[in-house]
Amino acid sequence: MDDNRKFDAKAFMPKRVNAEISRRYDIDKNEIGSGGYGKVFVARDRTMRDRMVAIKKVIIFEDAKKKAFLQEAQIMKDLDHPNICKLLETYEQGRVLHE
Repeated sequence: MDDNRKFDAKAFMPKRVNAEISRRYDIDKNEIGSGGYGKVFVARDRTMRDRMVAIKKVIIFEDAKKKAFLQEAQIMKDLDHPNICKLLETYEQGRVLHE
């Protein structure tokens, strides 16, 4: 066995394609912020009732924007710092992306 191998928990971050995000999260209808890619909402995790999360919703009309968004998600997967929001999973349904 190779002793130099490292366990990478980020490799297990789910990317859900054609999955309905509302089955997992109860998303508040009022946005708490917005930016260049989309809007951010507060949501309650239905499987962990005491956990509140922030969800970014982006509607993609251009392939270049989708590519940039997915690159951002990949970068966020690799970040681990107490002052940076932890990316838990991504959802993709048609032209709508969530992270």
